[in-house]
Amino acid sequence: MTDHDARRRQLLQMIATAPLALALGCDAERGSQSTKVAAPEAKEALRKLIVCLGPWSAEEKTLADDFAARFVESRYTVGSFLPGSAKIVQSLAERFPTGVMADEVDLGPLSTAERELLTTLVQQIYSFVDVRFHVAKEPPFGQCVGDPTWHTKAPEK
Repeated sequence: MTDHDARRRQLLQMIATAPLALALGCDAERGSQSTKVAAPEAKEALRKLIVCLGPWSAEEKTLADDFAARFVESRYTVGSFLPGSAKIVQSLAERFPTGVMADEVDLGPLSTAERELLTTLVQQIYSFVDVRFHVAKEPPFGQCVGDPTWHTKAPEK
């Protein structure tokens, strides 16, 4: 075997292992980003905001707490709020009293970043099927209803 053949084999080995090295390198970068976990204070602040801004009444506090816990534990839903905007979430949560459902929120004194985050959070909360069904006072998704014509009637106010 000549020196030329040995170098050619080394080059082919490097080319053949390049996709594997690239995949491992990308996974290592992704792994380091996913290890950034929001502080428990930020999660509690987000949970407090969800309970305050959601459509639940004071009597439905357990329903609100259950939804907030599921929202905060989901990586998909919480990704746009934590850990990147944790400080904004915490500053917003300090403006609301604990355990009180907000009827109205004055956006005037809020900064632009706070206003955008709050608007995005409310849009995301109300986009979920279980919240929309709760607001419309419709039966929960997947549950059989006694009245077969319930979908032809206007939602309760």
